[in-house]
Amino acid sequence: VSFYEQIKYIFILCVAVFVLFNYNKIVTNRNIGIVFIWLCLSSLLFYSSYLNRNNYESRDPLLSAVIFCTIILEFSLIVLYAQSKGKLEHLVTLYRYWGTVAIILADISVFLTKNTQSDTEYLFGDKFATAYLHMFVMALWLLRRNISLYKVKDLLIYSALFIDCMLSGIHTKCSTGTIGFVLVVVFWVLCTKFSNVFLTKTISIVLIIFSFAYSFIYSRILQTPAVIFFIENILHKDISMTGRTGIFQILPAVISKKPLWGYGYGVSYEVLSRYIHGNIPNTQNAVAEWLLYGGICVVISVLIFIFYGLKNIGNCSDNIYIPLVCMIYSYIVIGSVEVTFGKTFFAIVLLVYGFTTECKGETRNA
Repeated sequence: VSFYEQIKYIFILCVAVFVLFNYNKIVTNRNIGIVFIWLCLSSLLFYSSYLNRNNYESRDPLLSAVIFCTIILEFSLIVLYAQSKGKLEHLVTLYRYWGTVAIILADISVFLTKNTQSDTEYLFGDKFATAYLHMFVMALWLLRRNISLYKVKDLLIYSALFIDCMLSGIHTKCSTGTIGFVLVVVFWVLCTKFSNVFLTKTISIVLIIFSFAYSFIYSRILQTPAVIFFIENILHKDISMTGRTGIFQILPAVISKKPLWGYGYGVSYEVLSRYIHGNIPNTQNAVAEWLLYGGICVVISVLIFIFYGLKNIGNCSDNIYIPLVCMIYSYIVIGSVEVTFGKTFFAIVLLVYGFTTECKGETRNA
C-alpha cells in the first residue's frame, strides 16, 4: 500500500496523544520496569545508528531506529495501561478480531495472485510477513478461556485456521511460515502437557543459543542425512537453503569489523551487499541481525529484555498466556534461518509480561 507510511505515522501520533492523556495511570503501574529496559535498549540502538548515520544511501539508520523503538515503547505503555485497568484480555480480544479481518484481506490478496515469486508483495508485506500474521492470529485464537476441541464451535474455528494457514503457506511458497505454524501447535501441546519443563526461562535460553549457533554450525547439520532428506524431499529446497549458507559464511567477517556497536538499525541489505553479490535481504538469522544492527551492547540489551519479559512464565496458575509463549519459542527457532526479532516478536514478549505480572500481582494480593 503506497500510503502505508503516512497511515503509520498518524497512528503513532494518535497513540502518543492517548498515552499522554493517561500518563498518570501508566507510571503508577508497579510493572513499569520493562519500559525502562526498553528505553536503555533504545538508547544504545540510537547511539549505534547515530555513529553510522552518514554511511548509507538506502536509508537513515537513526530515523529508522527512532520509529521502530517508538512503536514498541508505545505498545508497552498501552499494555501497562490495559493491565492497570484490568482490560488486558479485552486488548487481546481486540487484536484477535481485527487480526482475523486482516488475514481475510491478506488471503484475498494471496489467492488472487496467480504467479507467486519469492519477492512477491501482498497486502501486508511479503510472504514471510503474511505467514507470521497468520501465526499470530492463530495464537490469539488459542489464547481463550475454556477452549475445548470437543466443542463444535472451537473445532470449526481451529480447523479453519489450520487449513487456511497451511494453504496460504503453500500458495506463497513460504515453507518457513508453514513450519512456524506447525511449531506453534507443537509447542502449545508441549507447554500444556509438560508445563514444568517448557514454561521456564531455561527453554528460551537454550533455544536462543541454538538459534544463533546454527549460523556457525550449519555445515555439520546440513550433512546429516535426515536433514538433507527433509530439505530436498519435504521442503523441495536446495541444500544451500536458498543461498543462506553463502550468507552464513561471511557473517563472522562482517560482524567482527564492528563487534561492539554494529552498523546501525535496518541496514543489513546494504552492508551485506558489499561482501556478496545477489539478492541478500538480511543476515537470515535473528540474533546475527541484531549483532549487525547494534553490536554486542545492543544484543545483550535485547536478551535482557526477552528474559525479563519471560521471567514469570512458570509462576502463574492461570496459564492463559501459553499460546503467546509458544509464538515466542517458534519465532526463536525460526530465527535460526530467518530474521524474526521484529516488532511483532517484541510485542508478544510484552503481552506475556503483562499477563504474567498481572497474575503474579493477583496472587500477591490474595
